[in-house]
Formats: sequence, structure tokens, C-alpha cells
Amino acid sequence: MRTFWDSIGEERQNVVIYGTGNGADRLLDRLEEEGIRPAGVFASDGFVRERTFRGYRVMSLREAVSSFGEDMLILVGFGSDRPEAVSVMKELCRDMRVASPRIPLYDSAFMDSAFVPLMEKEFSGVSKILSDDISLRTLEAIRDYRITADLRFLFGCEEYEDGTWRDLLGLTGTEDYVDIGAYRGDTIDRFISFAGSCSSVTAAEPDPKNFEKLREHTKDMENVRLFRVFASDSSGTAEFMSGSGRGSSRGKGTAVETRTVDSMLDGSPASLIKIDAEGSEEKVIEGCRETILRWRPKIKTAVYHRADDIWRIPAQILGIRDDYKVYLRHYPAFPDWNTEMIFV
Repeated sequence: MRTFWDSIGEERQNVVIYGTGNGADRLLDRLEEEGIRPAGVFASDGFVRERTFRGYRVMSLREAVSSFGEDMLILVGFGSDRPEAVSVMKELCRDMRVASPRIPLYDSAFMDSAFVPLMEKEFSGVSKILSDDISLRTLEAIRDYRITADLRFLFGCEEYEDGTWRDLLGLTGTEDYVDIGAYRGDTIDRFISFAGSCSSVTAAEPDPKNFEKLREHTKDMENVRLFRVFASDSSGTAEFMSGSGRGSSRGKGTAVETRTVDSMLDGSPASLIKIDAEGSEEKVIEGCRETILRWRPKIKTAVYHRADDIWRIPAQILGIRDDYKVYLRHYPAFPDWNTEMIFV
């Protein structure tokens, strides 16, 4: 199967970028390397205003269609899991020519002919450890999406997170729950809504503003331990870059304490660990090693921030304990965001 990056140089219609953020920046940089200059840039109606981006006047979709024709190729330079944005993107993919190449924000892996053979080899290995047909179909859809940049493959494999909480995790109401990347407490609420109750909650959130919201949100809950730390593979400090929402990560910014999950728990039990660490999942898992060995917690972890997460993370966890069943799920989002592996 030819990759998107193999075929884009042969495109004969106008190429137009949709988006004006970091992802569009990376996409434009790569197109320049390929010797491709897009015809224009457009944004969603609420973000057009009178402005420019990388030397292009930012247009609306209607203006772009008027200027470049309905047969233009739209390259999506952003992602979202907001239901209204996903709905709009599905409609756009139905009516227009759309490609959404996976844009590396936490690594440098573009889905080109240098990377795809490695991915296909590793995906073949991942398929052997997955425990149900939904997982296998999801893996195949992610593979096909990454190679072609066609979002319709992802839209065809969507599941809903409710099913993971309800059907895969087997919640009993007595869990000792660990939430890494707790944000403002919304994932704790989600857990409680399905579990009904729990024995304890241990939550880590490095962003100071989010942490204060988290503290306020959980103030009336019992048996809750909160840590304003960046969960990692060692104790110390790291440069922390705060995002405007969930997108906080390691990077140039403010120094923040790092702790391992093992040190936060200090030997106390964990029966379920949820991890969404904005590209630092492997470090978090290494910092859970003793907890995984001792308590065998169920694990619900993101595997989409880095292109190789989807094979490196299961290899890492199964290298610690090999007695897990492994499931793969993709929830509504684009591009291949909101993809998780569940270990039970």
C-alpha cells in the first residue's frame, strides 16, 4: 500500500491546509521539505478573523471552495476529540477530498516509506497479543489510516469509552484507583460513575492551576491522596510546559517535582491505574514496576502520543508481568487520538 507521503507529490489539484496551530506548522514544514506549496489555509468559521498564518491569509471553508474549487485536497493540520468537531470532520470527509496525515508532536515519526515497514512489522507482533476481534479490527484500521491519511478508517472503528469502563474493567466498587494525568478530576468522576464507590483514589496532576481545581473538586471525597507532581520513572525535577488545557507535558517551562507511582503509593495497593501522560507513558509505567509486580492492577493507558507507543507500551507492561489480557480501543477523535490499551 502506497503511503500518503508517496502520493502527495503527484497531486494535481490545489492543496489547502485546514488549521492554524502547531500541527499545521509541522505539516507545512514537511510539505516544504517535499517541495509542495499549498494554495491556501482556512480555519473553522469561529477562528477565521482577519489574520494571516505562515504568510497565508486565513480563509473560511466557503472562501477556500470559491477560490480553489470543490476538488481541492484538504489537508487537516489539527486534531480534536470534541464531539461537535468530530461530527463536522465526518461531514467534511463525506462531502470533500480530505486527508489527515498523522503529525508527530511528541516524536519525529512521519508515516512515510521509511517508517511504515517498521510499523507493519511491529503491528504484526501486536496482533498476536490482542484478546478480541474489536482490538484486531481497531489495529487494522489504525494501520490503514496511518498509511493513507484517510480518516474514514478511524471513523469505522470507533468504540465508546463507556464500554471500556463498563465491560472490560470489571469494576467492583472496591477499587484502589490511581489516576495519572488527573486534570481537574473529570476522570475520577468518570471512574466513580461506573464503579459506584471505591476504597481509595491516588491522583497526580502537574499543572498548578489544574491541580487546584482537582483539590477543590475532591475536597469532600474520602481516602483521596493528591500529588502535584509529574509522574515519571524516578524522583527529582523536570521542566514542565503547561498547556491551555490537557496538553501539558515535559518541555521547557517551570521546574516541577517528579515522582514514581511506586513512591506515591509506598506499598499500598492499587487495583486500577489510568495513565494519560502526554507522551511520557513509558516513564510512568517504569515508575509503576513494583506496583505492577506486587498488585497486578488493571491498567488503562493512552497509546497514541508517540507513533511507536502502540507496540512499545504493551511490550513494556508484558515484560513486567506476562499474565494480562490486552485490548485496544479507539474512541471518537481525529486523527488517531484517544486510542487506549487496556490490560486486565
